[in-house]
Amino acid sequence: MSVLNENIPTAFVAKALACVQGLQLDLDLGLSVVEVERDALSIVKKLQRGEEDRSKICAYIKDGQ
Repeated sequence: MSVLNENIPTAFVAKALACVQGLQLDLDLGLSVVEVERDALSIVKKLQRGEEDRSKICAYIKDGQ
């Protein structure tokens, strides 16, 4: 799968968006087990929390939840 994302302000936001989009693809494909790289662990933890995120990536986290 290939997705063109425009106007991404920082590398951290780009990594977060790629993580969220990758996890969404996994769900769409029906995969029940996925392996996430260590540097994306903070993104996954934010996705798993039920509370509101106030970071620069809050819109992507909310969309991913």
